[in-house]
Amino acid sequence: MAIEFKNVNYTYQVGTPFANNALTDLNFTIKPQSYTALIGHTGSGKSTILQLLDGLIKPTTGQIIFDEHVIDNKTSQKVLAKVRQHVGIVFQFPESQLFEQTVLKDVMFGPQNFGKTAQEAQALAEKALRLVNLPEEHWQKSPFDLSGGQMRRVAIAGVLAIEPSILILDEPTAGLDPVGRKEMMQMFAQLQQQQNLTIILVTHQMEDVAEYADDVLVMVGGKLVKHATPSAIFADIAWLQAQQLDVPHAVLFKNKLQAQGLELPTSIINVEQLAQSLQQYLQKGDQG
Repeated sequence: MAIEFKNVNYTYQVGTPFANNALTDLNFTIKPQSYTALIGHTGSGKSTILQLLDGLIKPTTGQIIFDEHVIDNKTSQKVLAKVRQHVGIVFQFPESQLFEQTVLKDVMFGPQNFGKTAQEAQALAEKALRLVNLPEEHWQKSPFDLSGGQMRRVAIAGVLAIEPSILILDEPTAGLDPVGRKEMMQMFAQLQQQQNLTIILVTHQMEDVAEYADDVLVMVGGKLVKHATPSAIFADIAWLQAQQLDVPHAVLFKNKLQAQGLELPTSIINVEQLAQSLQQYLQKGDQG
């Protein structure tokens, strides 16, 4: 599902002395089945964009177009509800939202809330639990008897069970160690391919942006200041630092190697690309 923002503005407490303009004249398109990273310093407008995408709030002016659905300040709750069926959000610490007696019942809740029968909801829940690789032996347990990582997988399965075409990841690896973070991000990348999902990742982890995203939106003070590929975004280190954004370690290391005279592609932005280029460089040296 494509998403288009057309001249979108959003003001909190509009018409009052406390009015606060959170988003200004946003214009961008997120392509279907793309992996888009939404980055920016705290207060840049990312959270407001997420609320608009999930239909929790409506634009003050402008339009958001989800294929055939057009959202503006006059859109009915009925239309917003239809849009929400296509959007799943994995929040920070999603395991804090678990509440049912068993894992299976917890994952069934979303589909049933959208009108599925108990039998349909169970089939969707079982499919989702398999997608997140949670063994069947855990399905009848209380989610609170599982490990932290397993609980997070249950919460993610609950989002996947509604079969969204758009999956929003809001700092999804918060609180995880490096190994857990890697496993979680690899799982999302695999899910995108298997389920043909459009993924929107909100993160402060530039390593994840460099490794997984194919498109990047940079927000500053409620405005979109740059929309480009990860390679283009990470090509200007001084600009990134001026926006108070981190630079991927692979980019910093590549630059140091280039300063020492190594001829490496300027497009390198992640560890895998750097490793491949170094291997090719060494093989070329051996052949010489």
